[in-house]
Amino acid sequence: MALPNIGLDWNKDDEHEEKGNNQSDNQAASPEKKSLLPKFEFKIADKPKSDLSPKEKKENKSSSVKKVIVWFTIIILAGSTIGYFGLSQLTDGASATQPNQFKVGNTVFYALEDNTFGTLIKNSNNQDIPILFRLDPRNAENIPMQEIAVQHILNYKKVYLAFSPNADEFPKYVVAATEVARITSLYGLETITAFTEDAEPVQLDVPIKDCDAVGLGVAVVKFQLGETGVTVEDGCVLVSGKTPDDIVSAADKLGYNLVGIKI
Repeated sequence: MALPNIGLDWNKDDEHEEKGNNQSDNQAASPEKKSLLPKFEFKIADKPKSDLSPKEKKENKSSSVKKVIVWFTIIILAGSTIGYFGLSQLTDGASATQPNQFKVGNTVFYALEDNTFGTLIKNSNNQDIPILFRLDPRNAENIPMQEIAVQHILNYKKVYLAFSPNADEFPKYVVAATEVARITSLYGLETITAFTEDAEPVQLDVPIKDCDAVGLGVAVVKFQLGETGVTVEDGCVLVSGKTPDDIVSAADKLGYNLVGIKI
């Protein structure tokens, strides 16, 4: 399945041009290569968890769940979750090799200042689309993946991204799901976040789905703790990691393959 044509201006000038700068174009410093991947910050509670009353713990959990659901929805609706950035900022408008440029297989990547990695992919109109990943592509080969997982997602019209709302470091599961959702949404797939069990308190606006929901045009991608990698069981795509951070990396490994970068 080819990526759709997305009409964006990749060469938009920087809107925050410094005033009073008399340097020539040749003397001016090259713009820093920055990432536009969504950033997630998790603040520490004012009081240690052990000092919180049961009611306060329940309220904090509910607030956290609601916030990450809102972030997930905003990112999908914004259409910018693929991590777009100006093409000129990525390549400096030059064909020569850049200091931050390297290749993995036949794909050229650019290391950005916040430790994300950008590359260019083609859409159905043969246009270059910039895309960013958190996972260093040079380390992607260390994460095993069953390639059939791609077809178990792209061959369906609806995709549920499911994880437990009661998991430790729950927001990182949302980050992992977002890494996949930003790509499935580009293919026009209806992408829905879901819980594998009820949250505490129950979130009525979030469906409960697990691997048994696979079928009838519906795919399920489940994010869970386990051996790091991407596997398929009974048609269900499992994105697993020994830690929540490993789950995010495994999600990016899947993301690379969803856009045709088999590394």
